[in-house]
Parts: sequence; C-alpha cells; structure tokens
Amino acid sequence: MELDIVAAGDLVTYHESDVYALVAGRTIGALRERRAMNQGQLAERLGISQSMVSRFERGQCLPDLYVMGKIAVALQMNEENLTLCIRDAFERTKVAAEQTLMRPQGGTWWEAVLRLVGIAGLGGLAAFAVAAALADNPSANAQQSPPSTQSAPRI
Repeated sequence: MELDIVAAGDLVTYHESDVYALVAGRTIGALRERRAMNQGQLAERLGISQSMVSRFERGQCLPDLYVMGKIAVALQMNEENLTLCIRDAFERTKVAAEQTLMRPQGGTWWEAVLRLVGIAGLGGLAAFAVAAALADNPSANAQQSPPSTQSAPRI
C-alpha cells in the first residue's frame, strides 16, 4: 500500500515500509541513548559514518542485515532481541494509532495517521511506542559499564 501526501509543497509517497523504517530508527536511537552513546560512537563501532547512523535513526533508510547485526552487538543485544524490540514498537505504534483514530474507515492505520497528523505526528506517536516497548524489555535496559580509567598492569 502507498499513500501520497503533499509535504512542504512536494508530493511524497509513503509506504508501510517507510513507517517501519521510522519506528526501527527511533528504536535504535533510543537504545543507543540508553547505552550513553552518541551517534559518532555508534558509527565508529559499526565502521560507518555518523551521518549514516543519523539516516537510520530518522527512518530515512534501514540498515541491511549485516549492519543490523553489528548494531545489535554494539548495543549489547543479540539480533533476535533487537528485531523483537523493533517489531514490538511497530505493533505498539499501530495500536496507539488505531486507538487515537477510533478505528478509521478505509485505508490502513498508518495512512489514516499520516492524513491526520503528518509524518511528524506519526514520528511522535512512534517515539512513545518505542519508549513503552523498551521499558518492558529487560535486555533493552542493560546499561553499558563505563570504560575503566585504570591502565593495565605492566608485566
């Protein structure tokens, strides 16, 4: 399914995969912040640019499977758990949208939300859903231990 919306004077076509990318990016960003990392630090661990991490987190593109695995490792998770966090946040976004819209007639939930509040509103809704999904996931809340300030003993 796709939906055409005029944004800033331009006609933009959205697909459900675009909404998934937005939720995935918000999830990755929230997990990164919970690990007290900035985008540059995550990028360094992944071997990619900070701007690419930014594009992921803004939902402009999805990482491929290889990079998604590296993201999971950098966030101290396994790939399956990272994927489950993203899917849970996506489902919660859908539920919140449907409840907000009181079951729209015609079209999908994400099309109705885009028509009503636009991509920024959907992004805000996704942010709340991501926070709720991560709050319920113990592995998403694992804290990274700070780097040791002591030097290794000399032999």
